[in-house]
Amino acid sequence: YDGYYADLFYPDGDEHQAYTSRFGGTSGASPMIAAAAGLANAVAWQVSGAPWDPMDLRDGLIQSGTPGADSADNWVGPQPDVAAFLRTYGWR
Repeated sequence: YDGYYADLFYPDGDEHQAYTSRFGGTSGASPMIAAAAGLANAVAWQVSGAPWDPMDLRDGLIQSGTPGADSADNWVGPQPDVAAFLRTYGWR
């Protein structure tokens, strides 16, 4: 790591504390997945009175998602597509 991307903060060459304004990768993935799961479970509660089984929900979001940019050294899972998920799995 040479600090090239650390344009905001790079204290004493410590790469573990470096920050950049250019990063736009997977940092938003957790909130997106949490929101998709929350929405799917809200629909499930309305339709069937119970939330999804966690593994079934995970599998459904993966199957209905938009494929990510995969490479040999950087696997990025599918981006959730809640509309596709609900069309496919919403009325269980």
